[in-house]
Amino acid sequence: GFTKPYMAICIVTFAYMVPLEYLSLNLKKFVLKLSNYSLGIYCIHRMINTMITVFLPNLPLRSFERCILLYIVCYGVCYLIDFIKNENVKLLIN
Repeated sequence: GFTKPYMAICIVTFAYMVPLEYLSLNLKKFVLKLSNYSLGIYCIHRMINTMITVFLPNLPLRSFERCILLYIVCYGVCYLIDFIKNENVKLLIN
Protein backbone atom coordinates (compact mmCIF):
# COMPACT_ATOMS: atom_id res chain seq x y z
CA GLY A 1 0.00 0.00 0.00
CA PHE A 2 1.41 3.26 1.23
CA THR A 3 5.04 2.20 1.70
CA LYS A 4 5.59 0.89 -1.85
CA PRO A 5 6.22 4.35 -3.37
CA TYR A 6 8.72 5.12 -0.62
CA MET A 7 10.53 1.85 -1.22
CA ALA A 8 10.69 2.56 -4.95
CA ILE A 9 12.10 6.04 -4.29
CA CYS A 10 14.76 4.57 -1.98
CA ILE A 11 15.78 1.94 -4.55
CA VAL A 12 16.02 4.46 -7.40
CA THR A 13 17.95 6.91 -5.22
CA PHE A 14 20.36 4.17 -4.20
CA ALA A 15 20.83 3.13 -7.85
CA TYR A 16 21.76 6.69 -8.81
CA MET A 17 24.15 7.02 -5.88
CA VAL A 18 26.24 3.94 -6.77
CA PRO A 19 29.33 5.20 -8.61
CA LEU A 20 30.04 3.05 -11.66
CA GLU A 21 33.80 3.58 -11.44
CA TYR A 22 33.95 1.46 -8.26
CA LEU A 23 32.15 -1.52 -9.80
CA SER A 24 33.99 -4.39 -11.42
CA LEU A 25 34.13 -4.40 -15.21
CA ASN A 26 31.70 -7.32 -15.55
CA LEU A 27 29.19 -5.80 -13.15
CA LYS A 28 29.46 -2.44 -14.91
CA LYS A 29 28.75 -4.09 -18.28
CA PHE A 30 25.79 -5.92 -16.76
CA VAL A 31 24.29 -2.73 -15.29
CA LEU A 32 24.79 -0.78 -18.51
CA LYS A 33 23.24 -3.61 -20.56
CA LEU A 34 20.18 -3.65 -18.29
CA SER A 35 19.83 0.11 -18.43
CA ASN A 36 19.65 0.04 -22.25
CA TYR A 37 16.24 -1.62 -22.06
CA SER A 38 14.80 0.13 -19.01
CA LEU A 39 12.25 2.19 -20.99
CA GLY A 40 11.08 -0.87 -22.88
CA ILE A 41 10.79 -2.86 -19.67
CA TYR A 42 8.77 -0.07 -18.12
CA CYS A 43 6.46 0.14 -21.13
CA ILE A 44 5.65 -3.58 -21.37
CA HIS A 45 5.76 -4.76 -17.76
CA ARG A 46 2.01 -4.31 -17.15
CA MET A 47 1.12 -6.30 -20.28
CA ILE A 48 3.57 -9.10 -19.44
CA ASN A 49 2.30 -9.20 -15.84
CA THR A 50 -1.26 -9.59 -17.12
CA MET A 51 -0.17 -12.36 -19.48
CA ILE A 52 1.62 -14.19 -16.65
CA THR A 53 -1.50 -13.88 -14.50
CA VAL A 54 -3.79 -15.16 -17.26
CA PHE A 55 -1.64 -18.00 -18.58
CA LEU A 56 -0.04 -19.08 -15.29
CA PRO A 57 -2.70 -18.34 -12.64
CA ASN A 58 -1.42 -20.88 -10.11
CA LEU A 59 2.22 -19.83 -10.25
CA PRO A 60 3.41 -20.20 -6.63
CA LEU A 61 5.58 -17.08 -6.43
CA ARG A 62 5.71 -14.42 -3.77
CA SER A 63 5.78 -10.74 -4.71
CA PHE A 64 9.57 -10.35 -4.96
CA GLU A 65 10.02 -13.57 -6.93
CA ARG A 66 7.25 -12.52 -9.30
CA CYS A 67 8.93 -9.14 -9.76
CA ILE A 68 12.25 -10.75 -10.67
CA LEU A 69 10.53 -13.15 -13.10
CA LEU A 70 8.65 -10.23 -14.66
CA TYR A 71 11.85 -8.25 -15.09
CA ILE A 72 13.67 -11.17 -16.71
CA VAL A 73 10.80 -11.88 -19.12
CA CYS A 74 10.46 -8.19 -20.03
CA TYR A 75 14.20 -7.96 -20.60
CA GLY A 76 14.04 -10.99 -22.90
CA VAL A 77 11.16 -9.50 -24.88
CA CYS A 78 13.00 -6.18 -25.25
CA TYR A 79 16.15 -8.02 -26.29
CA LEU A 80 14.20 -9.83 -29.02
CA ILE A 81 12.50 -6.61 -30.14
CA ASP A 82 15.94 -5.06 -30.50
CA PHE A 83 16.58 -7.39 -33.46
CA ILE A 84 13.78 -5.72 -35.45
CA LYS A 85 15.41 -3.45 -38.02
CA ASN A 86 12.80 -0.66 -37.79
CA GLU A 87 14.22 2.46 -36.09
CA ASN A 88 10.82 3.54 -34.70
CA VAL A 89 10.50 0.25 -32.84
CA LYS A 90 14.04 0.55 -31.46
CA LEU A 91 13.24 4.02 -30.12
CA LEU A 92 10.50 2.50 -27.98
CA ILE A 93 12.80 0.11 -26.14
CA ASN A 94 16.09 2.03 -25.99
